[in-house]
Amino acid sequence: MALTYRRKPNQPPSQGDKRLRENRNKPPANVTSETGLPELLDHQRMAISVPDDSWLVMAGGRGGGKSWTLALLLVRDALRFGKSFRAALLRTDLAGLKKLQQLIEEFANQIPQLAGTRYLVGQKTFEFGNGGKLFLHYLKDENAFARFQGEDLSHLAIDEIAQISEPGPVLRLCSSLRSPDPAIKPRLICTGNPGNVGSLWLFENVISRATPWQPFHCELFNHSMVVCHSTVHDNSFLDVDGYVATLKASSNNDPAKILAEVWGDWSATPASFFGHALSEQRSKVPWIGAAIAGLREFSTRDLWLGMDFGVRAPSAVVLAYRTRTPIKLPDGRVIAPKSLILLDEYYSCLREKDGTRRWELGDATLTVQTLARAVEDLLARNGMSLKSIPQNHRIADAQIGAATGGMDGSIGHQLGRFGCKFAAGPKGSRATGWALMASLMANAGSELPGLYATERCEAFWATAPLAQHDTAKQDDLVLNADHCLDACRYLLMATADQRYSGSAGQTKFKVW
Repeated sequence: MALTYRRKPNQPPSQGDKRLRENRNKPPANVTSETGLPELLDHQRMAISVPDDSWLVMAGGRGGGKSWTLALLLVRDALRFGKSFRAALLRTDLAGLKKLQQLIEEFANQIPQLAGTRYLVGQKTFEFGNGGKLFLHYLKDENAFARFQGEDLSHLAIDEIAQISEPGPVLRLCSSLRSPDPAIKPRLICTGNPGNVGSLWLFENVISRATPWQPFHCELFNHSMVVCHSTVHDNSFLDVDGYVATLKASSNNDPAKILAEVWGDWSATPASFFGHALSEQRSKVPWIGAAIAGLREFSTRDLWLGMDFGVRAPSAVVLAYRTRTPIKLPDGRVIAPKSLILLDEYYSCLREKDGTRRWELGDATLTVQTLARAVEDLLARNGMSLKSIPQNHRIADAQIGAATGGMDGSIGHQLGRFGCKFAAGPKGSRATGWALMASLMANAGSELPGLYATERCEAFWATAPLAQHDTAKQDDLVLNADHCLDACRYLLMATADQRYSGSAGQTKFKVW
């Protein structure tokens, strides 16, 4: 049986037609010559055996055969459910989608019951010989949902789901998972590697909460899920040593990337931007607000605030102390003079019912007035007050004074009316700020000034390790929840700028 493309009469054969004719009697990779059916690895057999009532996440390192298993699962279910099979297969890049298309063609070629299957190029749709349909589409944002608006999908398959920066588009698509056939349990099936822009939300909501191969209830999707783990070491069809050497070379010997891509380590992924610099062992300290306030050299003029304002995106406020003399911690570590310690934070993000924090989504009920009160509460629980912090040490985005289009003026004006004045931060580039932050992170634990953060800075420790290199700008980072990092960046840039060390009346920047 061969797949055929729908083309106009008398139209010359396309490259796809030629390829299918050439591959008509050629079995796909990983098949036994005796049966002509795919030969499965142990972890692939286990993944395919997961019951339909659990959604499936195939996670791990590169080279584990996850995409191959995803394609096989779709063809298997097209065979099982016939006309009731209406599925969508999505990915964020064309090359990956075309590879999956070819895999599905090859698998269908081996199954007599799917004879007559064809791929409609213009519609990007498979019409299987038994009546099932599979739509192929690109998924980058919530606009992708438009194609499936009103569609009844029995299956939603997403390859490399961690390449999607936030869960919103996926949740929208899941709303189309329904089927009039009572024999079908609509299902999400996806693959994901650590080290991508969406690693944060996937790790926080799914990977970190699952025991591999055991069903668990995922609060984000409100459904039972199973996480299957595999790496290149589970794939006997590959030259493992050779492929591992290739992955290490492509990772430029970055230890965090190697842990992520070779070993599928989600906890290490994240450190790819600050991976060479940030270490919890060196930089994470117990809350020491009271100890700092009790220092003989302590002065409120060494306190700083950094703020990044948002509504749909979270607002972040960090309270920091810049040391004048060495501080000895209970565990024997010494924080050098001129170091910056992030003491505490306020972060306005949504929470799931089980308490999971959605670091990428802001609290839509937040107002400027409630933010001002939150800043006061942040200081009060640390035994401090807003009045004790110099106005030129309260640093916000340089755009804090920009008009918002409303009747109340800029965010700076509004905060000022509630007694919570902030100064416009330096206008240096993002890359400069990240470089300064990384340098201070790397200095932590040494005799040089470093950057430290207490255990109360939950947003910092949840997001900083997950920052990724921006592929378009290698000296910049990409993270859908970079708000706490932005607040820290504004603050660090100001501490390095002599203009913010004098009195507020002598500065050239605006205090709102």
